[in-house]
Amino acid sequence: MDAIVATSTTPDELPIAQARDDIVRLLVKHDFLVVVGDTGSGKTTQVPAYLLAADEARLAAEAAAPGDAAPLGTYDAFAPVAITQPRRVAATSVSQRVAEERGCDLGGSDVGYKVRFDSNVGAATGSRLTFMTDGVLVRECVGDGSLRKYRTVMLDEAHERSVDTDVLFGLVKRAVERRRGAPGDRLRCVVASATLDAEKFAKYFDGCPVLRVPGRTHPVDVYHSKQTQVMTRFGPASRSYVGAAVDVALQLHRSQPPGHVLVFLTGQDEIEEACANLRTEAAQIEDEAQRHGELAGPRLLALPLYGALPADVANRVFGDVDDAEIRKVVVATNIAETSLTVPGVKYVVDTGYVKMKGYDPSRAVASLVVVPISKVSAEQRAGRAGRTTSGQCYRLYSKQCFANMAPETIPEIRRSSMCSVALALKSLHVDDVLDFDFLDAPDETQLACALLELHALGALDAANKGRLTDVGFAMSRLALEPPLGRALLESVGFRKGSRRALPTTRESVLAIAAMLSAEDVWFVGGDRRDLRGGPSKRRDAADELRDEAFDKHAKFRHPRGDLISLLRAKKARDQLDDELRRVAPEAPSGGGRVDLAETCDALCAGLCLNAAERTLNDAYLLLPCAGTAYEAREAARAGKPAAPHVALVRLDATTTSAFARPPDTICFFELRVSRNSRGSFAKNVVVVDRATLDACRTRVDTTTPEALCGRPPKPVEAAPAKPAAPGRRPEKRKAPEEKAAPPKADASALAAAKARFLARKR
Repeated sequence: MDAIVATSTTPDELPIAQARDDIVRLLVKHDFLVVVGDTGSGKTTQVPAYLLAADEARLAAEAAAPGDAAPLGTYDAFAPVAITQPRRVAATSVSQRVAEERGCDLGGSDVGYKVRFDSNVGAATGSRLTFMTDGVLVRECVGDGSLRKYRTVMLDEAHERSVDTDVLFGLVKRAVERRRGAPGDRLRCVVASATLDAEKFAKYFDGCPVLRVPGRTHPVDVYHSKQTQVMTRFGPASRSYVGAAVDVALQLHRSQPPGHVLVFLTGQDEIEEACANLRTEAAQIEDEAQRHGELAGPRLLALPLYGALPADVANRVFGDVDDAEIRKVVVATNIAETSLTVPGVKYVVDTGYVKMKGYDPSRAVASLVVVPISKVSAEQRAGRAGRTTSGQCYRLYSKQCFANMAPETIPEIRRSSMCSVALALKSLHVDDVLDFDFLDAPDETQLACALLELHALGALDAANKGRLTDVGFAMSRLALEPPLGRALLESVGFRKGSRRALPTTRESVLAIAAMLSAEDVWFVGGDRRDLRGGPSKRRDAADELRDEAFDKHAKFRHPRGDLISLLRAKKARDQLDDELRRVAPEAPSGGGRVDLAETCDALCAGLCLNAAERTLNDAYLLLPCAGTAYEAREAARAGKPAAPHVALVRLDATTTSAFARPPDTICFFELRVSRNSRGSFAKNVVVVDRATLDACRTRVDTTTPEALCGRPPKPVEAAPAKPAAPGRRPEKRKAPEEKAAPPKADASALAAAKARFLARKR
């Protein structure tokens, strides 16, 4: 395995520039290349540009000397190039930056992007450089497992280990092997990251070379809080860290020299709340300075940054400003750790938390929980302050808290539902999903339960090695989670033999599915219970705004549940409609009055595995999931007691306020973990009829994961005997032949028994 260390010689050049020739040379020779570049090395923007430049140099040399050999010997073109990013904001912003550097229009033949529900590439043949989310490339693999559209794939920010990135490792590796040896049709793969186990990745990708590029960083002073953050199994004990982050940012603004501030919070609601508070306080600072005739210094500009932010709003974060006139305070999720670089940041405020996906296969439900970050993430956040000059990082947690953090972030593939992954692999004709070549294979229970869920939704045929049904194939072509895809197909009566759905049902489910694909539309600026009654004027003002938001939202709440309330949404609906027309061209369309019963039935078909029934105290008991029987069998095989599956969930107050009486049976889209001991809350609820729900669940636990992978069934093993208690001799069991034979009932024996009975009676 080749290993190269590239170093920069002048501060005017990005460090990656010194490795330019090595990158091209190694990719001419090898199909895979791992590039480990520290934050700020320039790998994301420059590596794709180097590949285009190499192609252009070859074409220019051939034009100047026709008939001569290519300047690099045996040469296959590098472009078109697909560059993946874990998040859509990163894909769009990086593509804009590369287009500006190349002096071309974004969306032309040179540079474009593709993200979910948005595409801006060359109209005729696409763009030579296409930045996209990893999920988009997974879907392109579903359409073409060999990725014939591209000559090079760059998997950037690989250390973030999203589910789609981990799946792409296997899919791209397989595509490269398929096209290996075909002249003029090679596919190459570049795996780029700031921090990863390079040797592990190199071994996985056939012992490929590793190119190491140091970043250009400056010293960062790190300051820890003396307070210990208390974490519970429901998340942080309080949300005081939001207010603390705002206070620290304001102190930096008042006391420190010019330089922008980057604040890390966990999600959209916290970020919008913090930005609102920063703007209020900044206005008060300016007013007070004007009253006293003092110089207020640079004006504070609070800017949010999170994944669901519209591109035009997110781009404000990266705009050039006069540092003497304006100090940007960017409040961001972990998207700003590595995926995006905010220029001019000198101060970082790290709350130490991140919103992370979780998945419980025993209940087949996902959740989004606020948890402490890992040490690697903490170091990444601190490093953002040292990009252009020396900086400062203020951690709102103690040194002891840092010492107790996990060394690395758990890969998302080990804490997520594998339902979409299994569906994508099945669509690529991977029969035995359990044996797929993952870099870090998920738990077998996760994959097994995902297969059973897909079978329960009608996507897999147990009698045909678990291959896709017509419904499953159609689901794989929709840019939706499998449950939503199933609901959308039900809305157009896709199943053979089913009654045709009304055109209005299609329209309503399209709108609901589009909105569920975005962030939470019911923004109220944080948890009402946690913030009410705060001591500061800032919290009082936030409470008033929050109360007003709840009152406004009440007008849109519907007694049939949250999902019906989302009918007023339209974002992303048009693209979903186009996809639906491709998989179901005969489906009816049109407008008119919405049939709520039909709509609820369609949603039930997709969400039937996330179902619950009301108990006596108005809590809801989760119905068994698709993998319940499987887990019980596996526990018995291992000689362990089966895990209990009795689990209660509740409806949150904003949902129950729409009901005159709590419904008997519900389906829901996701669970949210409460910040207190009340447990989990069903989020995005729809009221369903019990008979319809039972009809949708008829395939639950009717097959095995082995049958869905084309494997022979597992042998039935006897449970191991219980060990004898200490100090006791094991009981000796009688052999079958030692058992006494039952007496024969002949006539004389019956007469004797009758005589004894009469004697006792006398």
